[in-house]
Amino acid sequence: QVHHIYKNIRNTELINQTWSKKKDQAPVIGQITALFNQWSAWAIRLILSGGSPEIRGRAIEKIVEVGD
Repeated sequence: QVHHIYKNIRNTELINQTWSKKKDQAPVIGQITALFNQWSAWAIRLILSGGSPEIRGRAIEKIVEVGD
């Protein structure tokens, strides 16, 4: 449940790509980016830890299911 993070985004964080210029000007976008990177790393570890193509395939299916 990360909706509380998204609802804290200020309009100024989204205007003119503020997040790409000064991180302190877009702290919530920074939090969302960090969270996305954590989820991505988890998904990669889960997939690559599978010993066979079948297990990796099931891991991908589970990730898609969770994200859906």
